Amino acid sequence: MSDAPFRVLPAITDRNRPYWTAGRDGVLRFQRCQDCEYWIHPPSVLCPICHSKRLEYEDTTGRATVHTFSINHQPWMPVNGALYTPWSLVSLLVANHSA
Repeated sequence: MSDAPFRVLPAITDRNRPYWTAGRDGVLRFQRCQDCEYWIHPPSVLCPICHSKRLEYEDTTGRATVHTFSINHQPWMPVNGALYTPWSLVSLLVANHSA
């Protein structure tokens, strides 16, 4: 039996692959509408503002402002200490994303 913790990993698809693999390039990458320039996350099939399907991934500046955060001490999935505690949940306003 492995001592490695149980973790639910995201399903990597063609639609979200640029987001999940951007870290190896040292960048934060989101979809961006090519018509109205709105930044989109999580990945989508159309822009929530203008409904365009012309979406491309672009690198952000990497700068952000912390909107709010929570430090959680509750192990929500107590399968052999599966989720290390404490863990953080952070809501950010990314610098080049206008809300």
